[in-house]
Amino acid sequence: MPDLGEAVIVCHCEEVTRRTIKHAIADGANSPAQVATSCGAGRNCGGCLEAIEALLLRAETPARHVPRWRRHLSAQHA
Repeated sequence: MPDLGEAVIVCHCEEVTRRTIKHAIADGANSPAQVATSCGAGRNCGGCLEAIEALLLRAETPARHVPRWRRHLSAQHA
């Protein structure tokens, strides 16, 4: 089942979705200005800059996922 949260419009001025912004970040955008250049989000009123910065921060610090079956090993080898 697709994540419907990815289709949410973050930048209403340019109608840019969360998915599009994440793709811009994955393609190398590492600041709100670079996201604006890449996909247009954040270029006009600036109302979405906080959301763009949150997406950039989340991309910098990915959550470390340890499968349940390996959790006991992670504690021993940490």
